[in-house]
Amino acid sequence: TVLDSSGMGHLISNQFPMFSMFAELDDEKENNSKTILKVVRSIEERERTEELVEKIIGDFKDPDTAIMISLPVSSAKGINY
Repeated sequence: TVLDSSGMGHLISNQFPMFSMFAELDDEKENNSKTILKVVRSIEERERTEELVEKIIGDFKDPDTAIMISLPVSSAKGINY
């Protein structure tokens, strides 16, 4: 699943201009962030996914690349895998 998203700094600065310093809007282009949700069945599949994403976006250690987290899923409905 792919969702359009924006960082909290952008959200806050749009609602409260006095917080615009968090979004650094002067130097940024339009915010075109995406949030990708993927359910994986194993640690190996998660590691392969991490490697693939890093090949596409670059090193996660570089600034302004991406954030990736892994959360356990105790229940899922509507997913056929």
